[in-house]
Amino acid sequence: MNRNRIFLPLLLFIASVPSFAQTPATKPQSPLLTTIGWLTGGTWVTETKDEKGDPMRIENRIRWSDNGQLIRFVTSFISHNKAEVHYEGVYAYNPADKQVHFWYTDKDGNLTEGTATMSGETLTQDFTITQLSGKTDKLRSLIVRDSPDSYAWSVLGQREGKWQEIFHLRYMREK
Repeated sequence: MNRNRIFLPLLLFIASVPSFAQTPATKPQSPLLTTIGWLTGGTWVTETKDEKGDPMRIENRIRWSDNGQLIRFVTSFISHNKAEVHYEGVYAYNPADKQVHFWYTDKDGNLTEGTATMSGETLTQDFTITQLSGKTDKLRSLIVRDSPDSYAWSVLGQREGKWQEIFHLRYMREK
């Protein structure tokens, strides 16, 4: 009898735990992180060519974290009907410098760190890629939102002290 008194409440608690894990994200605490919240939801896709010139699809899934304090993303490259996760990362608000920061790793273990600033319809991301060898590259990307479900993305590098486009893609959101 004593055992049932302990067992039943414990069983009810354990049965309720999965519902806690599935609750929707709480409202973000940072207005700056919210400014890039438009990226979340659906799957952003683009078509391009791989290094061999073969068709490749890129899919980027961007989601709020369960506690609403991070934005997570996973980018997969799909070529020859084979999908490979290429990038995984997060955006978070840093209260110390009052900026949105991001970090991601690629499939080779390189680490990218940077800051993201939204101004009007343009998200500017300044970042450093640190390769496993320790070599670093400083780059900038621009994400220009041109509708609720599309944006132009370009990556820029510095030449002679000026930012110049290296490549660009156009992404569309699939719901």
